[in-house]
Amino acid sequence: MTEKLWQAFVLIIIIVLTDFLDGYVARKAEEITNFGKLIDPVADKVCMMVVLIYLIISYKLPFLIFFLTLAIRDIFLIIIGVYLMFSQEEVFQSNRSGKWFIGISALMMVLFLFKNPLNIPSYILWTSYLISSLLFMFSTFEYIRRYLRYFKQLETR
Repeated sequence: MTEKLWQAFVLIIIIVLTDFLDGYVARKAEEITNFGKLIDPVADKVCMMVVLIYLIISYKLPFLIFFLTLAIRDIFLIIIGVYLMFSQEEVFQSNRSGKWFIGISALMMVLFLFKNPLNIPSYILWTSYLISSLLFMFSTFEYIRRYLRYFKQLETR
């Protein structure tokens, strides 16, 4: 395997492990804060974006539209999250489908990274891409529904 491939793989493993450990320690220590609820998903997305950029540049993988759509959605969610944190002192945690999306997307990126050395069939690669895209759309719908419901409740107060 090439050195670039190993670097990308190690980067993904570090991202996944530190994210898991961070959440585990926060829950065990009962140190869950609004700032943590906001910054943890942001950190996840930034790390994912870094890996996607790396894959796009280094391996010429066709993730540019996926990357841009994800970036626009996440900027929107971050703005809403920051607004709610400062105006309502409330921050929503990531939804379950969003967590699944991150996990499946990480798997998808690893599959694309190792497609040549492991001879991974293209139907597996594109199925993982499709599942990741569907989870992205579903989690986006859930976030929109959650925020609309919340803002509607604010109006009735």
